[in-house]
Amino acid sequence: MELMSEILIKAPISVVYQTAEQYPLFVSFFKERRILSQNENEMTVKVGYFVLGIPIRWTGHGVKERPKAIRFRQTEGPLKGLTANWLFESLGEGNATRVIIQSRLPFKIPVLDWWVKMIVRRNIKRILADLRETVESKYIPST
Repeated sequence: MELMSEILIKAPISVVYQTAEQYPLFVSFFKERRILSQNENEMTVKVGYFVLGIPIRWTGHGVKERPKAIRFRQTEGPLKGLTANWLFESLGEGNATRVIIQSRLPFKIPVLDWWVKMIVRRNIKRILADLRETVESKYIPST
């Protein structure tokens, strides 16, 4: 299963990427959001939230390719092996950034496949919206 969503953020790629490196701290719907470790090249995060009242938690490892990508893989949790590639592209004269999240689940869950796809797609869109809201609420372009 592969899913993709994108969003345009009115800020330079450096500002957007720097905020994205704070994932999952800016994601409003996560009830648990921690950066377990982080350095210039990689990060490990822990996330938790509820789906239909059921607690869902996972740990993910991200590899940074500054400022073009962060490649996450779920290392623990119900969708262990799920990848989410965050891609960043500078637009125009550098005053806007396109962010794309491409997610891939390397296996199928027969009866629940449609439900898992719906939840993952919704989460990607919400993460992107929270990223844009966080960046655009703090970034003030120079004149």
